[in-house]
Amino acid sequence: MANSILIWGIGKEFWELYNYFMLNEEIGNYYISGFISKKKEKEYIASKRVFFPEEIVANGIEFDYIIVASNIFFKEIIDYGCNKLHIERRKFINGMVMKLPYFEWNKYIKIYNDNVSLITETCLGGVFLIFWVCLFALHL
Repeated sequence: MANSILIWGIGKEFWELYNYFMLNEEIGNYYISGFISKKKEKEYIASKRVFFPEEIVANGIEFDYIIVASNIFFKEIIDYGCNKLHIERRKFINGMVMKLPYFEWNKYIKIYNDNVSLITETCLGGVFLIFWVCLFALHL
């Protein structure tokens, strides 16, 4: 069964991601239950209701995930959702992942839910690991 999602943020970044959101719904990856905005400028987008954040909790709107369509306000939205609305942190997903080449929602959600941690050579931890391994190898 497809996940039920809400999309939080309907500003400039949302419209940059709009086609990604609609495509993934169209191909059955998830069902968009509605949109969330603190500045509710529209009642509906694509025949889906736009809610104030507090309405989600007050009306008992059910959802599996909230995709945050604002990279600029991502942290503030997460803080507000977790601290004020008491929504679990794991339910929030950064919408910018939709822009990744060859992004696949179902594979992403599986990895996301399995709490997989990846370390690569390009992350700081990987750089330090390689540094210490090389330094150790020089002393052998």
